[in-house]
Amino acid sequence: MNKSNIIICMILITIFCATQSWAEEESGGYAGAFLNYDLSARAMGMGGAFTGVAEGSAGIRYNPAGICAAKHLHAAFTYSKLTLDRRLNYMEVLFPLPQQAVIGISWINAGVSDVKMRDTNGNVVGDLENNQNSFNLTFGRRVNNYAAIGVNIRYVQFNYAELMTNAIGIDFGAMGYLFNDDLTAGFKVANFSSKYSWDTGDFYQTSATSYEEDFPLVYRFGAAYRFLEKAIALSGDYEYVDDADSKTHFGAEYWMYKDAEETYVDEYTDEVKTRPVKLKFLSGRIGLNHDRMTFGFGIRYKIGKMFAKLDYAFATGAVDGLSPDHLITLGLGYF
Repeated sequence: MNKSNIIICMILITIFCATQSWAEEESGGYAGAFLNYDLSARAMGMGGAFTGVAEGSAGIRYNPAGICAAKHLHAAFTYSKLTLDRRLNYMEVLFPLPQQAVIGISWINAGVSDVKMRDTNGNVVGDLENNQNSFNLTFGRRVNNYAAIGVNIRYVQFNYAELMTNAIGIDFGAMGYLFNDDLTAGFKVANFSSKYSWDTGDFYQTSATSYEEDFPLVYRFGAAYRFLEKAIALSGDYEYVDDADSKTHFGAEYWMYKDAEETYVDEYTDEVKTRPVKLKFLSGRIGLNHDRMTFGFGIRYKIGKMFAKLDYAFATGAVDGLSPDHLITLGLGYF
């Protein structure tokens, strides 16, 4: 085997290892594994049991149909501190539309830092680029009192060393609502028609290797029940990834409310009036993500007609000896 073939094989093996690091909680690595990580501190604090909730931030991750619950313009940003020198950041903006519809745009960025590039003699020759991005367009609509549907279309780009590939993917989701929305259930299937096509021909002119990586289909089923005037929510999810082990998720959330007033325009007199409302302002969360314990809390603060939110989540290490993961989500929107 000549030197070019050796280097090509080393790069392809490292690509596989980098992908596997994003699937440390699964039975092995697979293409697009970073898309299956928690993007919301609220959801992570609830053990990832969010398919039957999926409201607001990161609805694209758990169930695109759930974003229809957003009533006002909303933006959110998630920052993560993960093990194995990984990074994961997420940004989204939700735009409510007429007829209980919402459209969202979002960006996911993931990568691994401190990866050194070496020559065939083992000498360090520089840092190895390892960067993945997903650009998403999401639509969700509540079609009646009992159901909502949603779709997410994504463009994924993977840059590794001087190699680059991309993929297009589609996710579908549905939600059901009963008992004044106290009981909700959701379903999502992700990664339709997603595939990476690797080709080293542009990098090594004399010798090339090419292969394709299919994204596995990911299925999620979940339900949530809220009681005590929606102050407490209990949720559970079942997740199955093609050719990988299935996982279960369980979570609970408790919200504290405070009395406030909101202004509104009377539809009959066009007068501006006020009415009492109860606003969420502090929450606690606990969950079980397969075999990992998770904890979290959330704070909401009203600023005029806008609100700011801070959510934090902590998850124990996926493997004994690994540090825990931390996730912070910041949000800003209108009432």
